[in-house]
Amino acid sequence: LGCLNLHLGLAPEFRGSSPAFYEMLEGVPTVGVTIHRINEGLDTGPIIKQESFPIDLAPREDPIAYLGRYQREVLIPNGIRMMADAVRAAASGSIIIERPQPPASRPVRRRATYRLKRELRRRVRRRRERKAGLIFA
Repeated sequence: LGCLNLHLGLAPEFRGSSPAFYEMLEGVPTVGVTIHRINEGLDTGPIIKQESFPIDLAPREDPIAYLGRYQREVLIPNGIRMMADAVRAAASGSIIIERPQPPASRPVRRRATYRLKRELRRRVRRRRERKAGLIFA
């Protein structure tokens, strides 16, 4: 039946590590979960299921803590549900539509560094200030 992967990110835009981190860093208001077949590339196999979930780009708490909680409470449970659906469909012989992924337009994201985490905190602080009307831009 092949091998499936549960990727916490929308492929192909957000392949690689640090689920939701780069979406928040870049100001993307949604985070996705992708179920795809495994091939020779990193998160590059044909997509079987994908869903998006809203994310708070200016959480009140520390953004790194928020992302950890968001992964535990939103991404992982939904990913498990989606994977179970995909495995059930494959095991029952249901037709699974696979969508080939285009080549990535950017390199695979690596685990977030200390410098990037500091930058995320700075950006989130600026978003909070804008939201509160303290910055006009």
